[in-house]
Amino acid sequence: MLRIIILAATAIGGVIAGRQALNRTIEKRLPTEIETAEARAIDDLNRNINDFAREKLTIFALALLIKIGLVSAVYYLFAAGHLSAQGLRIAGGVLVAGFVVRDIIKNLPLISPAFDHIRRHQWSIRRALTEFVAGVAFERAYRETRIRTNVGANKFWISLSKYSVHGISTEIASAVSEVARAVSFPRIRSRALLAGAAGASMFGVYVFFVTVMLTAQ
Repeated sequence: MLRIIILAATAIGGVIAGRQALNRTIEKRLPTEIETAEARAIDDLNRNINDFAREKLTIFALALLIKIGLVSAVYYLFAAGHLSAQGLRIAGGVLVAGFVVRDIIKNLPLISPAFDHIRRHQWSIRRALTEFVAGVAFERAYRETRIRTNVGANKFWISLSKYSVHGISTEIASAVSEVARAVSFPRIRSRALLAGAAGASMFGVYVFFVTVMLTAQ
């Protein structure tokens, strides 16, 4: 009986010691995993911001060229004598009104949620923006970490430790979201200013169109 007790105690002690060693191994690896996830998140943020800005500027430039082309075609008809000044004003007014309506319809689905999001953050654009980016970064990091840790050997060894897949994924995702919250605004600010300049230039083009139509003789 004593021998059985000693063997059982030894086995239990070995299990406890093994679990503690496994816990220490995971604890040592966590900072490295967090640093890797943070670096990956910053790279993703930079790439997404650049891709988004490039896409929007391309769409803006194309739309601007099309609008200038349409207005130029109408003005050519006027210059060639196929349209009177009154006809030019009517045709130009219809075009500009169509441009404005099209811009409103296109952007309204984005403006309304953005307005609500800013309102929930006490009308602070910076806070609303950083919290949005942090939330997206958290969800992405959590999902990616959970996928990596919930399969194969990783899942097995984690199940033997005091940690859980959810806990590790949450810890890494929380660290990533804090980094995203800290670095997002400086990176987005220049692109936001560029977007504002693009919007102002489009408004200036509309004003120019209207001025040309009204002053045509």
